[in-house]
Amino acid sequence: MRPAHVVAALVGERVAAFELGIAAQVFGLDRSDEGFAATGFLLCGPRPGWTRACTSCAATAGRRSRTRWPGAR
Repeated sequence: MRPAHVVAALVGERVAAFELGIAAQVFGLDRSDEGFAATGFLLCGPRPGWTRACTSCAATAGRRSRTRWPGAR
């Protein structure tokens, strides 16, 4: 079943792990068995791979983010 919506979290250098965890809890957990619509959740960053968090953990982005403005961060 395809998700009704897809949410993408932009993960930059020194991402705040707590705030990223909130987004993952709200949008990343499958609650369709509780009657909620399925939501896709993606992590996007400036390049695929690991990104250091501001704590002792890291996140991995599977997709590269793109903007309409060259050089935008």
